[in-house]
Amino acid sequence: MKLLILIIPLLLQEPSPQEKVRRIEQAIDWLIESDPELRQAGRKILLEAGPEAIFRLEQRMSDRGLDRVYEVLRILHAKSGPEATGWVGQKDLPDEEELKKELPRVPKKRVDQYVFSKYYEAWRHAKSGNFQKAMGIADALLLLEPKSRYRRKLGDLRRFCDHRLTQETLCEASVVSSKSVAIRGEKLECSLRIRNRRDQEIRFQFSQEGRGFALVNQVVRVPALRGDEHEYNRSHEVRFENDIPIAVDAQWEHSFLLDTGAELDLSQDLQIITVHAWMLPRRIGLGDAGMTRRIIFEPAVIRVVAKKYEPDLADPLSGLRRAIESGTVNDVFVLSHLLEGGQKETGIGLLVAQLSSTKTEAGSAFLTRLLAFLTGEKNGPRGDKWVEWWKSRKESRNP
Repeated sequence: MKLLILIIPLLLQEPSPQEKVRRIEQAIDWLIESDPELRQAGRKILLEAGPEAIFRLEQRMSDRGLDRVYEVLRILHAKSGPEATGWVGQKDLPDEEELKKELPRVPKKRVDQYVFSKYYEAWRHAKSGNFQKAMGIADALLLLEPKSRYRRKLGDLRRFCDHRLTQETLCEASVVSSKSVAIRGEKLECSLRIRNRRDQEIRFQFSQEGRGFALVNQVVRVPALRGDEHEYNRSHEVRFENDIPIAVDAQWEHSFLLDTGAELDLSQDLQIITVHAWMLPRRIGLGDAGMTRRIIFEPAVIRVVAKKYEPDLADPLSGLRRAIESGTVNDVFVLSHLLEGGQKETGIGLLVAQLSSTKTEAGSAFLTRLLAFLTGEKNGPRGDKWVEWWKSRKESRNP
């Protein structure tokens, strides 16, 4: 919807003849894109252009060699016999009574089971790197069963595959932060980074009338001791040059400052900021060819803490040990979120050991929720399950 809001002004303005030609060319690019919003906008522009679009469409077919493709198709259809090219009229279709006799009654549960089995098949293709096949299955399921209980999983899988195809075959786009942990209120330097993954130069071109821009969305998540979370969003534009050529094996970067929380007026000691970004160039030049595609950047994750924890940033594990021995539960909560790599593994072991020895129901509830935060595991509120999980984890890593 945001994309359509940005495009609507383009549809309403009365263009000059030169601008009309440019818009028709851009609409043709959009028409063959995988993004449904772009296809919808491109179709609308071309239909409103009317006969003026015909010449440009025919020229595009010729430029891309599609006229030769159609010539081969005609030959193949001729060889395949009348079944492929013959006329099929209404009388050739079965009547309703005939269909009803063979129509099975399929319970909704069976339909969902089928959808999930195909979702699993698509998931396996995605895990093996066959993203195009996985996208095809997901698209078909979303078209056939748009109200399926698994539609969100299918949508997530499709977007994952679309992102991976872009990142691996066109350009590797990411948001890069100068720090993974910051003090609340600090102005943190971040960068938009694009690396060319093709064997030729790529060129991102925006409107000639203005500058290029990306929309940066800052999602601030505030974990709470009780186990729930609060989330805040804010967005802003980052502007840069409107023509970005990137040579083979080269990369482009643009820096911007990120406010780590002062403007949100949040007093919590821990915030987790995920910095998302996307941009929509007017054209992506690929040698003599071109395309239009929304570029979505891999987000950066930044943990933001109150200034009182600044002395512990160099060695958060030592800070966690001290907090377990003589600090507050809030200190334990915050410092455990700062652990990374080997320190995080050691810290989880300390928390499980503390869980084994705790005598209170409140202490056990706090530690099990904290462990769920840190590990993503769903072992519930029972301490013995976490102890058993940790024992099994250590044995599997040290057979």
